[in-house]
Amino acid sequence: MALKDLDFNKNSKLENNQSIQTEIERLADKILSYRIFADENDQMNLNVMQTSGELLIVSQFTLVADTHKGLRPSFSKGQPLKRPCRYMSILSSI
Repeated sequence: MALKDLDFNKNSKLENNQSIQTEIERLADKILSYRIFADENDQMNLNVMQTSGELLIVSQFTLVADTHKGLRPSFSKGQPLKRPCRYMSILSSI
């Protein structure tokens, strides 16, 4: 299960708090382990920790912004975040 597969707004497929915590820890470890930074040979072989980099993690609520008119995006069509504790748990695990 990938981070995109965790639905924070609907009933999760995960059955109990222990499996949720296990999944959060696995996803946090995976995010930190992604090899997306170039090494000395310009190959993507380094993770954020190896580069002493930083992460900018943005929740997906901005993907529902209506920007058709005016200079203030509207988020009224977006679903409310019913389970913010999982999102925050992943952030605190990283």
